[in-house]
Amino acid sequence: ETSPMVYIRSNTDWILSLDTRDFGDTVGKYYVTTTGASSKVTTRLQERALITPEREIILARGKAPADNEFVTVEFSVENPEVGALEAGEYSNTIRYVLREGKE
Repeated sequence: ETSPMVYIRSNTDWILSLDTRDFGDTVGKYYVTTTGASSKVTTRLQERALITPEREIILARGKAPADNEFVTVEFSVENPEVGALEAGEYSNTIRYVLREGKE
């Protein structure tokens, strides 16, 4: 398994978040956390956060300048019931958002 790494370049202090506005059909419960980060990442999400529609989840914050700083993100899905996840097609859209921000 490989966790995605989000690379950041910014000339201002920054905030990296997930926008779940278009998060669609779900089977089970979806979670996100960060598992690592580079040196100029000052804070990061270290507990699992439940992904639900219409939510902003702050993944990390950092200082300027950021030149190829990174945050490693891990997603997981769990079935709330005992047993296997149901087969089918599910559409789940999330967006990474990088914006200017202070600590």
